Amino acid sequence: MRDTQDTAYVIFAVVVGMAVGANDLSVSVIGIGVVILAAFAMIRTRRSITASQLACVLGVRLGLGHDLDSLLGGVLDAHLQDRELLSVVTARQGLALDLTYETRLRADGSPNAMVQALNRVEGVQNVQFHRRGFEAT
Repeated sequence: MRDTQDTAYVIFAVVVGMAVGANDLSVSVIGIGVVILAAFAMIRTRRSITASQLACVLGVRLGLGHDLDSLLGGVLDAHLQDRELLSVVTARQGLALDLTYETRLRADGSPNAMVQALNRVEGVQNVQFHRRGFEAT
């Protein structure tokens, strides 16, 4: 499952289905009511989260032989609120590294400005930035 909400939905569907199958309609009605209240609470919470607070995934392909922090650190610090390196994988038959970061943009940050700044760094071969419903390359 992709998301904890998906998992919760599947568990909810199983519980309500079992309650209806066991002829205990009161449990299913109470369960449906609880899920409706939880859904409204999550909608309100989700609306209050700004775009800069959403976790994003940044992928950078870097030519071999470059120091990650000295090369990318300044650009990433200028555009990101925080970052965590998730993986480093060799690419292009060992001639490059694919770096994957979990990031959060600064409140005044722009995904396009960050991607353009990274593309100007010598040694960077490819940049991918993903946010829900958004991709800039």
